Amino acid sequence: MDITTEKVCSICGKYVDLIGAFLSAAEKNTICFDCSLNKLSAENPLLNYILTEQEKERENPSPSPDRMYWIALVDKVCSAPDDFLCLSPEELTYYAVSLFAGEIDNGGIHQFFTNSSGDIYFFVVKGLQELNANVTLTLLTEAKHVIFPNCDPPEDRILRATMIDWPDPDDDPSYQKKWAEIEQISKQLQEDPDNLAYLVHQYAVHYKLFPDSNQG
Repeated sequence: MDITTEKVCSICGKYVDLIGAFLSAAEKNTICFDCSLNKLSAENPLLNYILTEQEKERENPSPSPDRMYWIALVDKVCSAPDDFLCLSPEELTYYAVSLFAGEIDNGGIHQFFTNSSGDIYFFVVKGLQELNANVTLTLLTEAKHVIFPNCDPPEDRILRATMIDWPDPDDDPSYQKKWAEIEQISKQLQEDPDNLAYLVHQYAVHYKLFPDSNQG
């Protein structure tokens, strides 16, 4: 039996320590950590996205003007006694749409309405209208009608949460259609049909929301 702890990666040819190396049970080959990630990312779009973003950060560790502005906005809101009402109309549009996009990307439309982000639903609607993000606005409106068919989403998070605390469809089949509709809308929103990041950036450029936005 070969008891050495160092072998050659069968993909890239680099020497790797077997401690932490990926071993293919079928091929009996040694694959280094980097190659194993590449192999997995080819089969997993989410992992591929994460690795791509990490690579971008390594190549350009300085945050973009948009990222710096977003961090400043969040700090401003968190430190203000009146929360997001401290923002100017233009800042609020940027903040609302960016927050909405982040929630959708992380957990879909159900997460947006469940979290405190749902408090600013009406500002998100107004912001999407300003940005002419018509497909996204249509999908958000459809989701609203599914989740809150008889009223507008309450601004109070606790009240809103009680209205969307649906049972698992396996426990209550009557909710299967609602869950299916929400999952489909979330999937469509996560495809980012209006390219919201580009739209909010162009909005910032137009209103000069951060010093070097005229370079974007």
